[in-house]
Amino acid sequence: MTNGYAYTYLITAGQNQDIPVPAYLEWLPGKLGNYFREKYLYKKLPVRKEQMEVLQVEGQKLTLPYTYESLKKFPKEDITNILNRIIMREGVQNIVVEKKLEPYLDDSLLIDGRLLPYLMIREGTEWICNRHHIDRRGFQPVVVDSGDSDTEYVLAQIGQDLNFLTILTSRPEFFEEYVEQLYAQTGLMASVLTKPLYGQIQGNVVLDLNKAADRDYRYYPQNAIVLELTGMEKKRRDIMAKRRDITFYNRFDIADRDKIIDNRLLQAALCGECTWISKCELESMRPEAEEFHLKIRRLSSEMR
Repeated sequence: MTNGYAYTYLITAGQNQDIPVPAYLEWLPGKLGNYFREKYLYKKLPVRKEQMEVLQVEGQKLTLPYTYESLKKFPKEDITNILNRIIMREGVQNIVVEKKLEPYLDDSLLIDGRLLPYLMIREGTEWICNRHHIDRRGFQPVVVDSGDSDTEYVLAQIGQDLNFLTILTSRPEFFEEYVEQLYAQTGLMASVLTKPLYGQIQGNVVLDLNKAADRDYRYYPQNAIVLELTGMEKKRRDIMAKRRDITFYNRFDIADRDKIIDNRLLQAALCGECTWISKCELESMRPEAEEFHLKIRRLSSEMR
């Protein structure tokens, strides 16, 4: 059973929002009233329902009958139970939750917004070049292999009109055909380096797709700009602590014209009722992103 919406946004109540309870409970005084109101809220879990729209795609906003401060008074397992009960009762799919609620739900239930950096990778590299005064001829990308199709997707997005390309990988044989095709099409002979290395590599912009917490940062060029797409917090901490020379980005602020929109909501709207979409299908979403004039407002470093 689903609720008929393409996505659902689940949030806690604001401090000044009325929590919906029956009128007779409002009249009960003092501690007695508080006791029965809390029992009612936990048993019934009434939610405020509102329609919302992102990129002209309709979704539903559900507001919990608790502020975040009151919700935190419950044990963690009770908070998880509350959220799961609402999700099951409301037939929710394609869930985006308030950031503070994410630790209480299984990651597999949630839209994480991590597709958006891949969808906007061309624009991301253009933003970096503009921000750091790198012209197209001086753009020297190093792609750190993900070990899966993510790398192929990113290479397809950035692989045209390059004067330099290095791929850092543990599977060099996989890229032999790609290197030959790239040379035949563009005249560029890409460099494929096999891990582990024993010195710094050349380049100026690192596109880090590696989902493992490897210490690849040891090889990164001096004063490199790193665009990290996996969202791994450990890598952010390690790089920022041990490579102070590096400029690190892992957050894409994407705007629909002038308004920055949460990447998770953008992903929910673009994917529609699909609960999963592969990286290789992202290209089919680019016309829609262009139709809505999605632009990168800025890149930054975000703690997760």
